[in-house]
Amino acid sequence: MDKVVDEIVEENVVQILTDNEATLKAAGELLIDERKHLYWTPCVTHCIDLILKDIGKIDKVRETIKRLEKLHHSSIRV
Repeated sequence: MDKVVDEIVEENVVQILTDNEATLKAAGELLIDERKHLYWTPCVTHCIDLILKDIGKIDKVRETIKRLEKLHHSSIRV
């Protein structure tokens, strides 16, 4: 990321946006530690995706989704 900021010219960069993968998060934090005017932000879409995956692991939610999938498949006419 540091190289990219240098290529773009630091004064033209305000924010660094990445997904929440641990190494990218760590790299973003290191970058903003060195370049105080930059902001690192996790990708909101990735955050929502992770939240929905966790919600899908809840027993009642998982069971409801399975029932809805069966209902959907049975309503499809071939």
